[in-house]
Amino acid sequence: MPHSGTCFITRHTLSALRDQIHQRPELVMALEGLIEVEEEHFPDPPIYAALSHLAQCTACQAWSALWLEAQFPESGAWRERVARYCCFSMFEAVTKPDRVVRIGFELFRGEDPTWYLNDAICVQFCPWCGQRLPDRPFEPDLEPEP
Repeated sequence: MPHSGTCFITRHTLSALRDQIHQRPELVMALEGLIEVEEEHFPDPPIYAALSHLAQCTACQAWSALWLEAQFPESGAWRERVARYCCFSMFEAVTKPDRVVRIGFELFRGEDPTWYLNDAICVQFCPWCGQRLPDRPFEPDLEPEP
């Protein structure tokens, strides 16, 4: 199925930003769907329009994922790792060493899957996106904290 003119303009605009991607973390996060696209962060009207369209268009999202992988194959493993989590905030809460909010997983009494917020509060839903947490770690090979 042919894509709309908006899809073409979006892809052209985003392709032209290739050299800026590593200097603009907000651009990377928007391209990966990790943040809401807001005009204050993207004051250039064509870039804002392209990123807003990307956030709504599944065809352009699929294109963006393939384009990012082709342009920056070295970051593919990181993107795959983040994709295992329900949202980017949860990824950071589980993996970031200097995090303020810590989320951890353990088998309570060796059998009941339990998620903990700051080692004290049991949680069943992600505090950021609201999704129900799985009954296993997001990454099976992730070592639990001592």
